Amino acid sequence: MIKNLKRYIYTSLISSILFVIIGIILIIFPETSLNVLRWAIVVLLMLIGIYSLIVDTNKTWLSFNAFSTDILSIIFAVILIVYPKTLSILLPIVLGIWIISFSSFGLKLSLSLRKFEEINWIIPLLISLLSVACGIILIINPIGSMITITKFIGIIMIVFSVSNIANMILFKKHIENISKYLTNLFSL
Repeated sequence: MIKNLKRYIYTSLISSILFVIIGIILIIFPETSLNVLRWAIVVLLMLIGIYSLIVDTNKTWLSFNAFSTDILSIIFAVILIVYPKTLSILLPIVLGIWIISFSSFGLKLSLSLRKFEEINWIIPLLISLLSVACGIILIINPIGSMITITKFIGIIMIVFSVSNIANMILFKKHIENISKYLTNLFSL
């Protein structure tokens, strides 16, 4: 049991350190990180599309639909190569539209709550308005928004990783107690 726990702790520590490094890279080099992501998606789409075209040779209606999807994968990969900003533009716009549509429903619900005097409808209304504003910002400034989102993801990765490292150090100090507890728990 202790051996497995130690392996888990060391694996978790190594992955957390890697996440800290990736988080720092996302914060310092957001545009380069997005470009690497774009190329990873291009390679993945090309590999999936070409592999499926070669392997799937059945002449059924299912293979025709798969053929269409394979062609679309390759076309989207080519679009990402020819127009490098496509991902940085489309992703925030789609996210912005989704946030606005979701928040519009929140606005409608907030306004319906004002009929009831005992319910505070102002806070949900303000939160929904703030969400609509965020969605509009994503649509108006997609590239700047994507860079900000990339940096934010980097910050989240660092915070998660540092807290995970702290947990693993604590767990390592008390590995015998944890091992005894888990052994007793699983022996019941």
